[in-house]
Amino acid sequence: MPVRTFQVWVTISRAPDLPDKWEAFCLDLNVVTYGDSLPHALTMVVEASRMVIEDDLSQGLDPLERRAPQGDWDDLYEFLRTATVARQPSELQEDHVQRAALTLEIAPAARVSESPGADTPEVPRGLTFAECA
Repeated sequence: MPVRTFQVWVTISRAPDLPDKWEAFCLDLNVVTYGDSLPHALTMVVEASRMVIEDDLSQGLDPLERRAPQGDWDDLYEFLRTATVARQPSELQEDHVQRAALTLEIAPAARVSESPGADTPEVPRGLTFAECA
């Protein structure tokens, strides 16, 4: 049986109320996580999103019914009007990026792997948009 994958939108920005932290928000699943760096926040939101998907599917629920409120989607659409396109999430450099939006394909059975000493964790590939400083 093929594994169902989910194409989701994720935004990442510096956390407004937490100094030196990054906030990652999966709009399709209404999941928010925080990280000590941009790659860490991305890793956290991918892992949390997978956990939500797995839990919902195990209960017979549709994970996509969790969508964020329309105002959050409107903010994303406004951001996309002026953002630049990056080829990969790994192109996002913390010292140049204020905010980013990505489309990611997430499969519930997959796990994020992070190699010791690696600067950028392995994440699902997708289209990436960024707002540079």
